[in-house]
Amino acid sequence: DRMNMNYAMRYRIEAGESLQASLALSKSYGTDHPDALTGNVLWHFKRHPSKIVAGDFNARFGQGLALWNGMGISGYSKPSSFLKRSTALSPSGSFTGNYAFRGLALESLFGRFRLTALASLGDSDEDLGLLTGTNLSWLWKNGQTGLTHYLRYTSILSVPVLEDMKTACDI
Repeated sequence: DRMNMNYAMRYRIEAGESLQASLALSKSYGTDHPDALTGNVLWHFKRHPSKIVAGDFNARFGQGLALWNGMGISGYSKPSSFLKRSTALSPSGSFTGNYAFRGLALESLFGRFRLTALASLGDSDEDLGLLTGTNLSWLWKNGQTGLTHYLRYTSILSVPVLEDMKTACDI
């Protein structure tokens, strides 16, 4: 009879202000394999304000009309709770691994504009497929306006098939 254990581990390492890597792992009692394994590497470029995330990441744009993952709102304690605050790209170190995209993403600032591009091998809800997305946001004093577009492909007999496509403008 084997002994089953619950455990969770999170590790993060940084090299200066421009490079960080993280790993999160969790296992529940009664399972043979880890429930979640997430990890990523994040590079910040100071010369031109940009960042690249390779691995697990969250992408949150505008009010989430087209592309928003890594967080949901389940109750409203006050009216302002209804509004989502966009954060663009962020590395994911979730113990559950339920909502992170896994792939490569780039975010870059050009004055008051932020351009984001991403490619993900799907989220944890589906094993097959490719999601590509872009967001262009205009940042102003008290908010932002953005345009988000994504395409989700699946593969049937090695032929890519467009499964879903959305475009949204957030003001």
